[in-house]
Amino acid sequence: MLDRLLEEPRLRIEGISGTSAGAMNAAVLVDGYAEGGATGARARLERFWESVSVLSAGTLDSFPHNGAVVTLLSVCGVSHREGYFDLFMVAIVGALIALAAVILLGSAFGSF
Repeated sequence: MLDRLLEEPRLRIEGISGTSAGAMNAAVLVDGYAEGGATGARARLERFWESVSVLSAGTLDSFPHNGAVVTLLSVCGVSHREGYFDLFMVAIVGALIALAAVILLGSAFGSF
């Protein structure tokens, strides 16, 4: 639907919003539109959803590829490979450190 609307030369986009996948579409559209107008938005949307498809096919990964992560990488212009280490540190190592802290505090002060 967005692809067809972006083809329309008489249409001028004043604002866009959405929820769930619509919000991802909105963020990617705005980013692409800012760089290359309607053509840039169409290209960015195509590349984004192609990336989502490829990433969602990977089943043996260390963390889920939820919409927020994919959108964050796309909007920041970072590839999955470039952002993977930082995301791993936050999603896995950070969670393990928090778990260790909870276990230590629970052991020291009893259950809570």
